[in-house]
Amino acid sequence: SPIWRPLACLLAVLLLTLSLPSCTGKVLYQMTVDDLTYTLRGVGEHVEQITVTRDGKRVGSYQKRGIKGELGGESYGFFVSDLNFDGHLDMFLLTGITGTIQHYACYLWSTEQDTYLYDAPLSALGGMEIDNENQWLTARDYSLTVDPATDDTPEFEIRKDTFSIYRRQNGILTEVHRKELTYYEES
Repeated sequence: SPIWRPLACLLAVLLLTLSLPSCTGKVLYQMTVDDLTYTLRGVGEHVEQITVTRDGKRVGSYQKRGIKGELGGESYGFFVSDLNFDGHLDMFLLTGITGTIQHYACYLWSTEQDTYLYDAPLSALGGMEIDNENQWLTARDYSLTVDPATDDTPEFEIRKDTFSIYRRQNGILTEVHRKELTYYEES
């Protein structure tokens, strides 16, 4: 009958909506620093969205898939700190771990736009550590290769650790020092 058709369509839309994962999900973690509130929402144990508000008004919303909650700890791998040493808090979210190297999605505060902007060069750094006293960032990377055995030599694993120091120079992230260490270990 004609009355059932609209109700059936409405029910179908409602069921479809409920079966689809939410783009924002449930609140996983929330913190307030100074006058900004950061709300992390996600599905399961993965952060999917960061919303930043000031006095109840949205400053920005950022879609970024974070790492599983148990690996990021209570804060789901979300941190705020001054990454570019300009006196404003920036935010970064743990997005992956390769071996012992942590990777972050980094957002810098823009006073001109009154919001956070994604910073690809900073996000590309692995194993990032912040040195507020010296106003630099250190990054770490490593590679592992195998030197095959020959008749005269055994097989060796070659691990190369790279440590770099970065500073902002004229607003550009610049590597100012690099040190490479190489280790040889018989397999």
